[in-house]
Amino acid sequence: MPESILLDEVQVADSEKRRAKRRKGARVAHRSRKEAAAHALECAEVAARNCGAEFDPDTFQVTLNGGSKTANAAAVAAATKAHRLARRAK
Repeated sequence: MPESILLDEVQVADSEKRRAKRRKGARVAHRSRKEAAAHALECAEVAARNCGAEFDPDTFQVTLNGGSKTANAAAVAAATKAHRLARRAK
């Protein structure tokens, strides 16, 4: 009998953890579109700087100057995401 009670308590604790994670995720998801676009723009600038590329925030273009293939791909992906979010924010 005590084993089944312990199992129920573990299941309840697990479901509470899942609920807390869901609530935490919801808080982050409720950012305004302008805030999300500004954050994505900052991320694109940092990603471009990390691989030695140049990022133009007005046109969302990345000029690659060598760098690794992975870092370049990350910079381009970040710029694409920033552009998409900026279009939605307007």
